[in-house]
Amino acid sequence: MTRKLAYRVEFQGLPISVENRKGSNRYWHDPNSGEDGKTKQHYPYGYVRGTLGVDGDEVDIYLGPDKQSDKVFIVTQMKAPEFSDIDEQKTFIGFSSPKEAKTAYLKHFDDPKFFGSIKEMTLEEFKTKLKSHKGKLIKSEPIYIKKAIVDSNIFKGPYLYLETN
Repeated sequence: MTRKLAYRVEFQGLPISVENRKGSNRYWHDPNSGEDGKTKQHYPYGYVRGTLGVDGDEVDIYLGPDKQSDKVFIVTQMKAPEFSDIDEQKTFIGFSSPKEAKTAYLKHFDDPKFFGSIKEMTLEEFKTKLKSHKGKLIKSEPIYIKKAIVDSNIFKGPYLYLETN
């Protein structure tokens, strides 16, 4: 489906197409459940032009308020309804900490089980990975693994890393 862009912007040299402005509704369809819905966007949402994400589309991105932040946070999202397989990744730029990015992510989903992991890297590292990881998971070292996740049946691989605090 072709979507009309709200606007284009550059974030520290990264070309971004924004599909949904802050405060707008994003309409979606889940092919796994057949469910349709809408989500109010708390941050501008779009994609990095000219990239390829794990889901075969361009890399999804949320824009935070900190235009000077050189940090990038990548959330690995799990697939409903079992939440045992990786669905895709969402990128957060303009955020100052993993906690801030995770909070922003969770505002957009009705079930916290969609959240699988969060990874932090610099914007320069991210730009390099965009070129070398077309269609592949962007991985980094774990931040923290919660014991409840390891002990549950959700833990299926090395990607379920959660932040502390």
